[in-house]
Amino acid sequence: MKVFQALHKYAPYIPYFEQKYDTSQMSFKEHLQTLIADRFYTLHILKPALDFSEEVFYTLWDYEALQLKWARENGWNETNLKKILYAQIETYQPDVFYNMSPTFFNKEELDNNLAPSILRICWSASPFFDNELFKLYKTRLTNVPLDVQPISKVGFRSDLFQPAYDPLMDSYAKNTERPIDLFFYGQYARSIFKTRNKQLDRLLEFKQQSDLNIEILLQYRVEKEPVVNIPYIRRFWQKITHPSEMVRQLSGAPIFGLDIYKKISQSKIVFNAGVDFSKEYKVNMRNFEVLGCGAHMLSDIGIYPDGFEMGTHFSTYTDIEDCIQKVEALLKDDAKRLSIAKAGNEMVQTQYTKEKQWQKFQDIVESI
Repeated sequence: MKVFQALHKYAPYIPYFEQKYDTSQMSFKEHLQTLIADRFYTLHILKPALDFSEEVFYTLWDYEALQLKWARENGWNETNLKKILYAQIETYQPDVFYNMSPTFFNKEELDNNLAPSILRICWSASPFFDNELFKLYKTRLTNVPLDVQPISKVGFRSDLFQPAYDPLMDSYAKNTERPIDLFFYGQYARSIFKTRNKQLDRLLEFKQQSDLNIEILLQYRVEKEPVVNIPYIRRFWQKITHPSEMVRQLSGAPIFGLDIYKKISQSKIVFNAGVDFSKEYKVNMRNFEVLGCGAHMLSDIGIYPDGFEMGTHFSTYTDIEDCIQKVEALLKDDAKRLSIAKAGNEMVQTQYTKEKQWQKFQDIVESI
């Protein structure tokens, strides 16, 4: 089975990546290898793509600097990124098109550019897409159990499909030098993280009040509004409405890929909280990254993926004040903190291997 796996570029990550690596003289293959080696979104990349096996062709379909190289190397002056994607698919001749950004494609273009023999599968774990999109695919993969509804109810099939442990995490998990007492990394978005934003606000206050080494690295979009409603002047006289001044002053800049692995490996405890839309299900990728890199995860009570046992593989809190108390207690109890972190790491690297993830994907394909 040959799979074409296409991911949408994550806009904040690309400039971050390009500041780290000079890709100007790299070939398409070298550029892609560097992207994969930097470990962005690796927990969702199928194993053959990580191994550069011919079973899977992987690319960021709308990353201009990467995709234009493929076009030039194949003697093509095309700059339309979707046309380049479809040319790649035609050249590779896959059995499966695994689209991880379905919101960017409509029925007409998929029908016109993909051979009928190519099986269409997509990934989506967000409630903000039109369900009609998923009817264009044989199944929608998701890690949110709430998404897996009967076909008779929603009109399309969904399958539960989890991230997987990255073997490269092993060297990070073994690190014993962990000077950061408490760490958090992630988005601070007004719309879908309201509960977590309030928790982070409190942790930033705690950071001010405490002597602990606390690092909170946030990705957010600065939002402004006019101070006065006067044409022309309102364009220049504006105030920031999101995030607060405290958040801007006390949080650090976001990090991605390998730098996340490294920072987790330097942390004793990593704070975690689920997103609002997943409700009681706590399914974010941080579960796998934190346990995979050997830190102690302190997370909110809820329903976790199979194998994740609260109190055994990570610790939980009931509210943010309880979280702060747990942080202070765990930092005084090295034996408990380290034993739980070790158990969590062993669980995730045995139960959620890349081999099992790839086999699960093949099983889903065969069942369609």
